[in-house]
Amino acid sequence: MSGDAVDRASGLIVAARGGEIHLDDEVLARLPARAARTLVETKPGDHALVSDDSPAAGPGLPAQLDRLDIPLPDRPSIILLPFRCMGEDPESAALADGLRLDIQNALVKLSGLLLIAAGTANVFRNASSEQAVPHLGARHVLEGTVQRAGDRVRVSVELTDTQASTLVWSERYDRTLDDTFVLQDEIAERVVTALDVKLSSGEQGRVWRKCLTDTRARDHFYAGMHGFFEMSAESNAGARARFERVAEIVPDSPLGPTWVALCYWFEATRGWSDDPQASRSHAGEWAERAVQSEDADGQAHTVLGNVRLLQGRHDEALAIARKAVSIRPGCTNSNGFLANVLLHCGEYHDAIAHAKRAIRLSPVYPPWFLEILAAAYREAGQVGFAISVARELLRIVPGSLHGRMLLVSALVRGGGLAEARRVAGDAREPGFSAGGYSAGLPYRDAAVIERIADDLRRAGLPD
Repeated sequence: MSGDAVDRASGLIVAARGGEIHLDDEVLARLPARAARTLVETKPGDHALVSDDSPAAGPGLPAQLDRLDIPLPDRPSIILLPFRCMGEDPESAALADGLRLDIQNALVKLSGLLLIAAGTANVFRNASSEQAVPHLGARHVLEGTVQRAGDRVRVSVELTDTQASTLVWSERYDRTLDDTFVLQDEIAERVVTALDVKLSSGEQGRVWRKCLTDTRARDHFYAGMHGFFEMSAESNAGARARFERVAEIVPDSPLGPTWVALCYWFEATRGWSDDPQASRSHAGEWAERAVQSEDADGQAHTVLGNVRLLQGRHDEALAIARKAVSIRPGCTNSNGFLANVLLHCGEYHDAIAHAKRAIRLSPVYPPWFLEILAAAYREAGQVGFAISVARELLRIVPGSLHGRMLLVSALVRGGGLAEARRVAGDAREPGFSAGGYSAGLPYRDAAVIERIADDLRRAGLPD
């Protein structure tokens, strides 16, 4: 298909099925990224292309994943409007301001939230949310009221999604006004926990905050999470130091050792370590330590299962990862890491299901889940979806080597050899080899590893 033909095709709206053009994998693989706007699964091998004029597509919005029923990994934005005081007494006004600032200060420490500065919100102290929101650029707004009667106080809080015009969460707290600071701390903690669950960490955030009652440990933990999900060698090392401090402060909690093990695991698998064997060994030691404590969120078993995967103990890895999900079926990381084990054990359709579930469960999910999903689609023979997800991964993390190799391999299998060679050329790194890269992938079936290596060689990468 010529460039002109692609440009014409990408502007068409055909009344085939809601304005969709159905393409097979071979044609789809030959389309450049600008033309492959939206993929919709109809039957194996069929996809749909929706033009830029369709509501499903838009600037910067990867409609592919939206049509796959997977939420986009937007960074949630929130602003806290000044809490309103339902009365004239100065103590109530001070409590209202104190509560808002306590919540603001705690939210700063949450990974994954874009928090609009308090000073910006102060300009709209006497405005309604409808008046303030158009000027603030935040999707979510937290509002509150404080009402006092004698020694009793009522605090009402609500979180609104301004884009969807829906109430996300609301709560009312009736308390006795014995100690203002204790009251502020209690209500701020409850509100921040709810916001962490709704906007950032999902339900696992509630478990983390329950396990980490020590504020120092919690601060180190969330700082570590922020660095961990940046997914670079430097940020991973900094995150590991934070998680080691968590393990020191609360030695009975599995959270510190679990995430230290995860950092070592990624060191070993991402090429971030000068001694991968030592990193794998450290990952195993910390994972073993983590499962000695009560596994509140299943992640200690999750990490141990993936360590076993690196050790080539696939059946054991699968059993441990399944146990992790049985502990907390609604945990995003347990499902994501189970998907990774399933992928490398050859259970591709189950891997797809758990990867998509992991993405749905977390308001902000790690791009690594897209790697798992793209690889599972590729090995399941759904090459069009693999291409789409790999492109989305590279949009989020343009420098991802794994993302580029996934896209190259999927394009080769879909017949898009010319584009695969262009992508491979952009991804060349000193010392890289197709055989060396694929040999580091812990698939149970050696034939899968060889096929990936062959894909990369066909795209022109050195052996």
